[in-house]
Amino acid sequence: MTLTGWTNSWNLFALTALLLLVLLYLFQRHARRQRTATLFLWDRPEVPPRSGARWHFRRFPLEFYLEALALALLAAAAAGPFFTTREEYPPLAVILDNSFSMRATAGNGETFRTLALPELRRRLEELPGRRIFWFAAGRTPRLLADDRNRFDFERAWTATEDTADLTAALALVRRTVPEAEILVVTDTPPPENLQNVEEIGWISAGQSRPNLAIVNARQGDGRLLAEVVNCSPLPVPARLILTPGNAEHPLMLAPGERRKVVFRLSPEQTASRLQLRLSSEMDVLDFDNERILLPEDETPILVRIQSGLSDTARQDLEAVLNAATGFRQALTAELEVLPPGQPSDAHRLIWHQPVPGRSRPTLTDEPIILSPDHPLTRGLSPDELHWAAVPDIRLPGETLISRGADPVLTALRRLDGKWDFHLNLQPESSNLARRPLWPALFWNLAALLRAERPGAESRNLRSGDLVRLRLPSSKTDSLRLLLPDGTEQLLPARSGRSTFLAPPPGISRIEAENFQEEIAVSPGNPAESDLRRCAPFLRDGMPPANRGRHTVHSWSPLLLLAAILVLALHQILIGKKPEGAR
Repeated sequence: MTLTGWTNSWNLFALTALLLLVLLYLFQRHARRQRTATLFLWDRPEVPPRSGARWHFRRFPLEFYLEALALALLAAAAAGPFFTTREEYPPLAVILDNSFSMRATAGNGETFRTLALPELRRRLEELPGRRIFWFAAGRTPRLLADDRNRFDFERAWTATEDTADLTAALALVRRTVPEAEILVVTDTPPPENLQNVEEIGWISAGQSRPNLAIVNARQGDGRLLAEVVNCSPLPVPARLILTPGNAEHPLMLAPGERRKVVFRLSPEQTASRLQLRLSSEMDVLDFDNERILLPEDETPILVRIQSGLSDTARQDLEAVLNAATGFRQALTAELEVLPPGQPSDAHRLIWHQPVPGRSRPTLTDEPIILSPDHPLTRGLSPDELHWAAVPDIRLPGETLISRGADPVLTALRRLDGKWDFHLNLQPESSNLARRPLWPALFWNLAALLRAERPGAESRNLRSGDLVRLRLPSSKTDSLRLLLPDGTEQLLPARSGRSTFLAPPPGISRIEAENFQEEIAVSPGNPAESDLRRCAPFLRDGMPPANRGRHTVHSWSPLLLLAAILVLALHQILIGKKPEGAR
């Protein structure tokens, strides 16, 4: 049971009347004795007054208890308490927009989140004893708590996500508490495509404000590509600053313009942490004005060409390895290129060639088919490609490239975790070494093998990406993730690998035994930077369709009637007392 009326502290002041009544009965006065010559000056004996300037403790009469009971009943009726169980009244589900746009500053300097708090508190105080479910609407909606009295929602409302999926949050609410009344707190009016939108309570404290944002930043080939956008109906001057080096690029962005800016990077900058900062006086949101890029692992893959390959195959290999900056030949290698039958502890590229006197390569018009689901074939094009291969060779592993029904390039992960790539190619009768597919294939191969090194597959990610991490030891079963706000999370690891959703934007650090790695996460939703759709909006929610089964009992009329009866009884008792005893 809950006494919802008494949770309002102002209702308790009515009970102070009981204290005043007790003081009146305790604070009494005795009259002084006066000597007189005769008594005919008094026509009746007088009773000394019972109140005055002296304390006198005595047993309270029945009138006191009746008066106290009447005051208590009147206070209870004035407070209007509702004696309800949590199941008798529909719960309230509050959805908090946890996106970065709630941190935008309004015209008075307050954030949208701060402006929404007074109206939210007012609605919560309308029925203080009600059960409340708290939900956060971010990239993935989640339940925060189911009781306001033991939950500090203002602390949990961090507004640190790059998007707020309100549709998914509403679906989660309707699955979790289908009988709840819903209240959404955000910065935009409700969209018309929401289901049963007219039944949802809505608090929007947003304002249409101009904002500039960096919506993309990528590094590669000695360059940094940045994209900035002006989410404003007016032209806005701005500056794009790159550090280290303090390279500054002035901008004048037209309304709604999205512009690309390219910075040339020195070797020192390529190997350093880069910070890109957008500066403008007409900007109200900070999270989208900065990007931090960590240097990726560009260390060349050490490769060794074993004996046994034809002269043409070796020449084609050396040419592409020298042209592709991702490789360097060495005696101790991460990748070995060799003919079938030779063992190696490294990754292997096994080149199948025709055996003299046994097999003969063929060149057919059958189409070259590429697997679209493997990183090794990403971006490859088989246009005008002639591929001569030895027929009827069964290559183990997953088929990546096939000539008609015959696989000519496959990939197989060995039991020791290393890769075997099987290549069926006769270079003397093919034009593969003269087509773009050949260097692109080795570029993808270098990227794939770098991902096999201990560390993150990519150190620069966007919100919503998966972090794929390889550990130096397969015995590691847990990691520590230090988030940008200083908090920590424990992550599971299995068989020397760990995969998890990218943390909030910023620099996070991953730690394990004898291992440490940093990753940079940037916001991945440019629409969150567009504040032109923000506007104030208020609407009360409608009770759910099954509201009739929830009955709220108000005892105030009965309490008032009881107080009247007690006062009537008090008057009756006073009237029956002798006149001298009053």
